[in-house]
Amino acid sequence: MKCPSPEYLAGYFDGEGCISVNYSYKPERFNSLATAYSISVGITNTYKPIIEAIHREYSGWIGTNGNHRVPGNRMAYMWKATGNYAGRFLTEIEPFLIEKRPRAIAALFHCDTVVWPKLWRSVAPEGVYLRGLVLKYLEAHPNIRGTNECHLD
Repeated sequence: MKCPSPEYLAGYFDGEGCISVNYSYKPERFNSLATAYSISVGITNTYKPIIEAIHREYSGWIGTNGNHRVPGNRMAYMWKATGNYAGRFLTEIEPFLIEKRPRAIAALFHCDTVVWPKLWRSVAPEGVYLRGLVLKYLEAHPNIRGTNECHLD
């Protein structure tokens, strides 16, 4: 199966996907007190061909959940991508998202302001605060147009 268009993937992701910005407080890893961040995206569905097509196009990994062990449940397949792979996926589908658009923009803002060498980088507390403000603004103004730009009034 060929990977569907970004418009189709955006609708699919709105219904079946998730976006995460993960943080970890690991002072021993950075020689000083710091917070490390990474973004991830994922889709879970029972239709394996589309999960495999997304994986071929955007990399990441595929797994399964344990729900198929319960009588009557089907096998569900999970695709997940992190860091730059997640950023590329969100960049391509963000203009077509509806429900998850504010979170996608916030995650892309995070990608644009934090470049990870191998997914992790120390972030100043001011950056954490600014990302929180951007996310609140985007949730309060769901009709913002544009790609990765956000103009704070």
